[in-house]
Amino acid sequence: MSSSVVDAAQLGFSPGFARTMSGSVTTVDVDRAVDVFSDLHDRGRTPSTGWYRSRIPAVAPGAGEQYAFEVDLDACTGCKACVVACHSMNGLDEGELWRNVGLLESVRADAPDQRTVTTACHHCVDPACLNGCPVNAYDKDVLTGVVVHLDDQCIGCSYCTMMCPYEVPVFNERLGIVRKCDMCHGRLAAGEAPACVQGCPNAAIRITITRTDRDVSEQLVPGAPLSSLTRPTTQYLTASPGLLGGAANPVFRQADASVSVAHGHEPLVAMLLLIQLAAGVSIADRSGQLAWLSALLGFVAAGCSSLHLGRPQYAWRVVLGVKHSWLSREAIAVGLFVGSCLVHLWARGTWSWALSAVAALAVTFASTRVYSETRRALWLFSRTGGRFGAVVLYSALLVSSVTANPTTSSNSVVALCALFGVEAVADLTRPSRYRRTGLASLGRTAWLLTNDLRPWHLAQCGAATVATASSLLWALSGRSSAGSLTACAGLVSFVLQRVLFFRSVSPDRMPQ
Repeated sequence: MSSSVVDAAQLGFSPGFARTMSGSVTTVDVDRAVDVFSDLHDRGRTPSTGWYRSRIPAVAPGAGEQYAFEVDLDACTGCKACVVACHSMNGLDEGELWRNVGLLESVRADAPDQRTVTTACHHCVDPACLNGCPVNAYDKDVLTGVVVHLDDQCIGCSYCTMMCPYEVPVFNERLGIVRKCDMCHGRLAAGEAPACVQGCPNAAIRITITRTDRDVSEQLVPGAPLSSLTRPTTQYLTASPGLLGGAANPVFRQADASVSVAHGHEPLVAMLLLIQLAAGVSIADRSGQLAWLSALLGFVAAGCSSLHLGRPQYAWRVVLGVKHSWLSREAIAVGLFVGSCLVHLWARGTWSWALSAVAALAVTFASTRVYSETRRALWLFSRTGGRFGAVVLYSALLVSSVTANPTTSSNSVVALCALFGVEAVADLTRPSRYRRTGLASLGRTAWLLTNDLRPWHLAQCGAATVATASSLLWALSGRSSAGSLTACAGLVSFVLQRVLFFRSVSPDRMPQ
């Protein structure tokens, strides 16, 4: 139900029906706007402009407009009534939150201050969750602009959570799908306010109509992701100078500065490594003798990826978003790669090898785009492409060093030594290089690598160093034992690198 804030003294409500606000203003919170008019009519009073403000618009959005949350930061007290109302109205499971309340604090020690920030889905003009979903489980209503999740269509891949800069979609373990705020669009359609709006005792949240082409601020609040990524529609209001002043000269910062290790996504670690190893084998295998191995690794990789799904029985749906989702394109690329390997196993010709090699490069490119599309600093194309490409190169050089003629084999071993030398240096210097970028998210990653994830990082650096030394010994002595150690140490290094790829990511977030 919608609510209205009314000047109780001016309208003549009884003292018991009113509540006192700041200063000398006395207001009343009424459940429905119609109740305001009814009471005024009974008292013979005629409402005038400015006597009340409904918490939902009286008209639907027009062309180039949509509904949006409007939050008065000066009125929000952090009571979390909006969180409770949302949880109760939507029947959320324990620990499942579609709305959060975080805290901002002043950066000036001589002027202490703080503000609580309530946040939910921002129903963006250009929603990343919709753009990235491989099964078309999102819909942006053309009339209201509300971004709705289609639960029945979801397979629980959680890629929308990676794509969303605000990480709004929440995975539900019991249902095996993600869910998120839909602005209680059913209530809005019936002329009633969303649960969070209705539940706020201070009228800090309301639904407003905004232009989809309006200029957006650099950030919604200090420390939040850049608004240019998805053009969020939520509007935060305050009378405090500098509270929403942008990133250049922040007056406030997020109070919770803790950095936590991210989800490990173990099935994806296995999937990525296997498909990249398969790609390298395919590129090096001109004769087709190892095409069966490439096909097997690719097939197992596809199986591992299905273990990451909340509803793996619907994994076939992953191709539905091929027009807009790189995850769909990656899945198709994996299938085509496995097929090309089988063709090469049968034909064993130059053309079949070229086909499988092109497919190998295509699937590596698609995997890189899956993560770079999230626009997280740690997963940008240049960084991700280098990591993924290194595994492909490692696999190709390893196969070439074992199966090629002596001259080619020797060159491959030297190239392996150079590869691991570069990897070892890059791994050791990664934290310091990330700090020098000045990006807060990479700074947090550097902190994780030198603190919570320090054992993993040191183990990775150690494995890369061992691989470098053993490959050098292999090149100088030609000993097969050195070759085996190179293969094992290199694989361990890349496994740990992929684990850290997921666990050390720490993007900008809304206040938690």
